[in-house]
Amino acid sequence: MAKTTLLLACPKCGSESPYDVWQSINASKEPHIRKVLLEGNINIFECPKCGTKSFIPTSLLYHDPDRQIIAQYYPPESLKEKNFFHQFDSEGRISLPLSKKQKENMPEYLNNIHITFSMQEFIFYIKFREALFFNKYQKN
Repeated sequence: MAKTTLLLACPKCGSESPYDVWQSINASKEPHIRKVLLEGNINIFECPKCGTKSFIPTSLLYHDPDRQIIAQYYPPESLKEKNFFHQFDSEGRISLPLSKKQKENMPEYLNNIHITFSMQEFIFYIKFREALFFNKYQKN
């Protein structure tokens, strides 16, 4: 479970309150959080004082080892960060700092992290991959 509790200020009234912000989700270990994500309710701040809801723009990694799905959401603002592009190779894949032995022992699907800059696209991609997984294994 990779979440952090942060003290966040409401964008409307300024009231501060603690909130759990998810940075990564392992669907095998946290199926209840997977469901929250797929419903579009992950990293949504709701002010206890005025009721304002707002999305918390933070990076989120999704990993489902059972279905071999891995995806990374970045807020669009990430593209403006000075060192953002240093983590990618020339083909847009995340360059993992692993030893040769680690890379050899790693499942192939982990070399192809799907990158999105829209939370909606992130969720659609995960649903799409799950549908492919279930269709593939229901036919066999």
